[in-house]
Amino acid sequence: MRVTAYYLSFLCLVFGAGGCGPDAEQRVPVAGTVLIDGQPLTSGTIRFVPEVGRPASSAIMADGSFELASDSVNRVSALGIPRGDYRVQVSALQVVDDETIRWNAPEMYADFRTSGLDVTIDRPTDDLVIELTWGDALSPDEDDDSKTAEAASDTEGEPPRAAPSGAPATGSQSEGF
Repeated sequence: MRVTAYYLSFLCLVFGAGGCGPDAEQRVPVAGTVLIDGQPLTSGTIRFVPEVGRPASSAIMADGSFELASDSVNRVSALGIPRGDYRVQVSALQVVDDETIRWNAPEMYADFRTSGLDVTIDRPTDDLVIELTWGDALSPDEDDDSKTAEAASDTEGEPPRAAPSGAPATGSQSEGF
């Protein structure tokens, strides 16, 4: 009976130490805020996709904040991500009905291949800022009436309203990051 107890204790130690391997040592906590045109994005998900390895993701809270977690080899979610370079995707949408989706951030950000968002994680951070912009896209707060009103003002000789910059968005990092 003692042999079995010692054997089980040994196995627990061996398998328990599996979470303390190199991947766990390199994992650093990453948290921050997602902004769209300077305001917090109030819903959605953010995902960091490495060149090799498993992505990390987080829900975006009502204040725009997020805290990344990634799956380990045994599929247990753990806070933090390994150091390295990541392409970032932000998906913020609402299904209105079977035929209608309302995007709360431009659709281009929902795919890491088209988002234009890249970040390098080289140390723990709790103040990473991911900046998005509507650019020339129509935000969900705008509707066709505002476009019609703008078009009418253009034809009456009034100057056109300033549109947000169409510059590509990039992940911004705090100083020292």
